[in-house]
Amino acid sequence: DEAEKGGVDITVITTRISILESIGLAAGALLGGLVSGLGGRYEGNLLTNIAICTILFFLTLLYIHEPLRARTPLKRHENQKTIMVQVKSSLAFIWEKGPARPLFLLVFVMGFSLLSIETYWQPGFAQARPAQWMYGVLSFAGFACVMIGSKLAEHLLTRYKNSGFFLLLATKAFFGI
Repeated sequence: DEAEKGGVDITVITTRISILESIGLAAGALLGGLVSGLGGRYEGNLLTNIAICTILFFLTLLYIHEPLRARTPLKRHENQKTIMVQVKSSLAFIWEKGPARPLFLLVFVMGFSLLSIETYWQPGFAQARPAQWMYGVLSFAGFACVMIGSKLAEHLLTRYKNSGFFLLLATKAFFGI
C-alpha cells in the first residue's frame, strides 16, 4: 500500500474515514429527524432533498470545469463477458480454503441479523408513538455507536498488530450472531 510506504498507518486512515462518514450520516439523520417535523412525515425531507440537489446541480455547473476528452472504446476483460461468469468466479472464490469462506458466512449471517432488526425495530418503536424527530435521534445514536466502534477498532488493531483478521472474525461473530 502507498500509505504504508509513506510511513502512514493504514489503520489510522481507515478509522478516520469511517468516523468522518459516520459524522456525516449522523448529522444527516439528526437533521432529517428535525426536518421531518415540517409539514407531513416526508414532505420536509423531500423538499430539503430537492433544494440541496438543485443547489448542488447549479454549483457543479458553475464551478466544475473539465476539458472534453476523446473517448476510447473500452476493452472487455475476459472475466467481464457475462454476469454469470462473474457470479461463478465469486462463488468459486468463496468456496476456496482460506479466510474468504468464514468471512462470507459471518457477513451473510450479520446481514440477516441487520435485516431483522431493521424490519422490526421501527414498527416496534412506532407503537410508542414518539415525536418524528426521535427517529432522527435514534438513527444518530446508531451512527454514534459506529464512530465509537471505529475508534475502538483502531485501538485494538494498533495494540494487536498482526491480529486484524482474527479481530474482524471475532467481532463479526460476536455482534452478528
